[in-house]
Amino acid sequence: MMLRKGKKWLWGLNIIGMVLLMTLPLEAAHAMVLPILWFLQVHRWADLVSKEKSHQMHYFIFSSFKPVQRLLSSQWLAAYAIAVALALPLVLRFAMAGDLFSVATILTGALFIIALSSFLGIVTEGKRLFEILFFFITYLNVNGAPFTDYFGAINQSTGYLMILLIATVALVTLSFLFRQWELKRI
Repeated sequence: MMLRKGKKWLWGLNIIGMVLLMTLPLEAAHAMVLPILWFLQVHRWADLVSKEKSHQMHYFIFSSFKPVQRLLSSQWLAAYAIAVALALPLVLRFAMAGDLFSVATILTGALFIIALSSFLGIVTEGKRLFEILFFFITYLNVNGAPFTDYFGAINQSTGYLMILLIATVALVTLSFLFRQWELKRI
Protein backbone atom coordinates (compact mmCIF):
# COMPACT_ATOMS: atom_id res chain seq x y z
CA MET A 1 0.00 0.00 0.00
CA MET A 2 2.91 2.35 0.61
CA LEU A 3 4.07 1.86 -2.96
CA ARG A 4 0.69 2.83 -4.39
CA LYS A 5 0.42 5.95 -2.26
CA GLY A 6 1.18 9.19 -4.06
CA LYS A 7 1.34 10.31 -7.64
CA LYS A 8 2.67 8.05 -10.38
CA TRP A 9 5.01 10.75 -11.72
CA LEU A 10 6.78 10.78 -8.36
CA TRP A 11 8.03 7.27 -9.07
CA GLY A 12 9.60 8.70 -12.21
CA LEU A 13 11.56 11.12 -10.03
CA ASN A 14 12.49 8.25 -7.73
CA ILE A 15 13.86 6.24 -10.65
CA ILE A 16 15.81 9.26 -11.88
CA GLY A 17 17.23 9.64 -8.37
CA MET A 18 18.25 5.99 -8.29
CA VAL A 19 19.96 6.36 -11.67
CA LEU A 20 21.80 9.40 -10.31
CA LEU A 21 22.88 7.32 -7.30
CA MET A 22 24.39 4.85 -9.76
CA THR A 23 26.12 7.35 -12.03
CA LEU A 24 27.27 10.38 -10.01
CA PRO A 25 30.51 10.30 -8.03
CA LEU A 26 30.07 8.58 -4.67
CA GLU A 27 30.50 11.69 -2.54
CA ALA A 28 28.00 13.76 -4.54
CA ALA A 29 25.48 10.94 -4.69
CA HIS A 30 25.78 10.32 -0.97
CA ALA A 31 25.70 13.95 0.15
CA MET A 32 23.20 15.44 -2.33
CA VAL A 33 21.07 12.87 -4.12
CA LEU A 34 20.31 10.46 -1.26
CA PRO A 35 18.78 13.04 1.12
CA ILE A 36 16.69 14.51 -1.69
CA LEU A 37 15.57 11.07 -2.82
CA TRP A 38 14.54 10.16 0.71
CA PHE A 39 12.84 13.53 1.14
CA LEU A 40 10.62 12.72 -1.83
CA GLN A 41 9.15 9.96 0.37
CA VAL A 42 8.01 12.40 3.06
CA HIS A 43 4.34 11.87 2.18
CA ARG A 44 4.75 8.11 2.62
CA TRP A 45 6.64 8.26 5.90
CA ALA A 46 4.93 11.24 7.56
CA ASP A 47 1.67 9.45 8.30
CA LEU A 48 3.26 6.05 8.83
CA VAL A 49 1.74 5.60 12.29
CA SER A 50 -0.70 8.49 12.47
CA LYS A 51 -3.04 7.74 9.57
CA GLU A 52 -5.15 5.51 11.79
CA LYS A 53 -6.07 8.48 13.96
CA SER A 54 -6.56 10.91 11.07
CA HIS A 55 -9.00 8.51 9.40
CA GLN A 56 -10.73 7.64 12.70
CA MET A 57 -9.81 3.96 12.34
CA HIS A 58 -7.60 3.64 15.40
CA TYR A 59 -10.20 1.83 17.55
CA PHE A 60 -10.66 -0.79 14.89
CA ILE A 61 -6.96 -1.16 14.10
CA PHE A 62 -5.83 -1.14 17.72
CA SER A 63 -8.23 -3.99 18.48
CA SER A 64 -6.29 -6.31 16.18
CA PHE A 65 -4.18 -9.13 17.54
CA LYS A 66 -0.92 -7.77 19.02
CA PRO A 67 -1.14 -4.34 17.39
CA VAL A 68 2.25 -3.16 18.65
CA GLN A 69 4.22 -6.24 17.76
CA ARG A 70 2.50 -6.99 14.46
CA LEU A 71 1.07 -3.75 13.10
CA LEU A 72 3.77 -1.29 14.16
CA SER A 73 6.52 -3.71 13.16
CA SER A 74 5.00 -4.28 9.73
CA GLN A 75 4.62 -0.53 9.18
CA TRP A 76 8.27 -0.06 10.06
CA LEU A 77 9.39 -2.93 7.88
CA ALA A 78 7.51 -1.58 4.86
CA ALA A 79 8.91 1.94 5.31
CA TYR A 80 12.44 0.64 5.91
CA ALA A 81 12.23 -1.59 2.84
CA ILE A 82 11.34 1.42 0.69
CA ALA A 83 14.19 3.48 2.15
CA VAL A 84 16.74 0.73 1.59
CA ALA A 85 15.43 -0.09 -1.88
CA LEU A 86 15.78 3.53 -2.93
CA ALA A 87 19.31 3.72 -1.54
CA LEU A 88 20.29 0.30 -2.90
CA PRO A 89 22.32 1.57 -5.88
CA LEU A 90 24.47 3.65 -3.55
CA VAL A 91 24.72 0.86 -0.97
CA LEU A 92 25.89 -1.57 -3.66
CA ARG A 93 28.46 0.93 -4.97
CA PHE A 94 29.89 1.44 -1.49
CA ALA A 95 29.89 -2.31 -0.87
CA MET A 96 31.75 -2.96 -4.14
CA ALA A 97 34.26 -0.25 -3.20
CA GLY A 98 34.78 -1.98 0.16
CA ASP A 99 33.45 0.95 2.19
CA LEU A 100 31.30 -0.99 4.64
CA PHE A 101 31.24 1.93 7.08
CA SER A 102 29.26 4.00 4.58
CA VAL A 103 26.93 1.06 4.00
CA ALA A 104 26.33 0.84 7.75
CA THR A 105 25.68 4.58 8.05
CA ILE A 106 23.17 4.56 5.18
CA LEU A 107 21.29 1.58 6.62
CA THR A 108 21.32 3.14 10.08
CA GLY A 109 20.19 6.47 8.65
CA ALA A 110 17.25 4.81 6.92
CA LEU A 111 16.21 3.24 10.21
CA PHE A 112 16.72 6.53 12.06
CA ILE A 113 14.44 8.53 9.77
CA ILE A 114 11.72 5.86 9.97
CA ALA A 115 12.07 5.78 13.76
CA LEU A 116 11.85 9.58 13.91
CA SER A 117 8.73 9.53 11.77
CA SER A 118 7.16 6.87 13.96
CA PHE A 119 8.07 8.56 17.22
CA LEU A 120 6.82 11.99 16.17
CA GLY A 121 3.67 10.49 14.65
CA ILE A 122 2.79 8.63 17.82
CA VAL A 123 3.61 11.51 20.17
CA THR A 124 1.91 14.29 18.18
CA GLU A 125 -0.81 12.07 16.65
CA GLY A 126 -0.20 13.81 13.34
CA LYS A 127 2.24 14.18 10.52
CA ARG A 128 2.99 17.91 10.31
CA LEU A 129 5.84 18.06 12.82
CA PHE A 130 7.73 15.30 11.04
CA GLU A 131 7.18 16.93 7.65
CA ILE A 132 8.53 20.27 8.88
CA LEU A 133 11.44 18.73 10.76
CA PHE A 134 12.37 16.43 7.87
CA PHE A 135 12.32 19.40 5.48
CA PHE A 136 14.76 21.32 7.69
CA ILE A 137 16.99 18.28 8.24
CA THR A 138 17.15 17.65 4.49
CA TYR A 139 17.85 21.31 3.77
CA LEU A 140 20.66 21.39 6.31
CA ASN A 141 22.09 18.10 4.99
CA VAL A 142 22.18 19.32 1.42
CA ASN A 143 23.96 22.48 2.64
CA GLY A 144 26.53 20.44 4.58
CA ALA A 145 25.55 20.92 8.22
CA PRO A 146 27.39 18.14 10.06
CA PHE A 147 25.07 17.93 13.11
CA THR A 148 22.07 16.87 11.00
CA ASP A 149 23.87 14.16 9.06
CA TYR A 150 21.76 11.10 9.80
CA PHE A 151 23.10 8.98 6.93
CA GLY A 152 26.87 9.44 7.19
CA ALA A 153 27.67 11.66 4.23
CA ILE A 154 29.50 14.34 6.22
CA ASN A 155 30.47 12.71 9.52
CA GLN A 156 32.56 9.64 8.87
CA SER A 157 33.52 8.84 12.46
CA THR A 158 32.71 5.74 14.43
CA GLY A 159 31.71 7.87 17.41
CA TYR A 160 29.07 9.66 15.37
CA LEU A 161 27.73 6.32 14.09
CA MET A 162 27.45 5.12 17.69
CA ILE A 163 25.54 8.29 18.67
CA LEU A 164 23.23 7.73 15.69
CA LEU A 165 22.70 4.10 16.68
CA ILE A 166 21.92 5.07 20.28
CA ALA A 167 19.47 7.75 19.10
CA THR A 168 17.83 5.26 16.74
CA VAL A 169 17.46 2.60 19.44
CA ALA A 170 16.05 5.24 21.79
CA LEU A 171 13.50 6.38 19.20
CA VAL A 172 12.50 2.79 18.43
CA THR A 173 12.10 1.97 22.12
CA LEU A 174 10.16 5.14 22.86
CA SER A 175 7.89 4.54 19.87
CA PHE A 176 6.99 1.08 21.10
CA LEU A 177 6.53 2.27 24.68
CA PHE A 178 4.35 5.22 23.72
CA ARG A 179 2.23 3.03 21.42
CA GLN A 180 1.72 0.50 24.23
CA TRP A 181 0.80 3.31 26.62
CA GLU A 182 -1.62 4.68 24.01
CA LEU A 183 -3.27 1.26 23.70
CA LYS A 184 -3.74 1.05 27.46
CA ARG A 185 -5.54 4.41 27.47
CA ILE A 186 -8.10 3.27 24.89
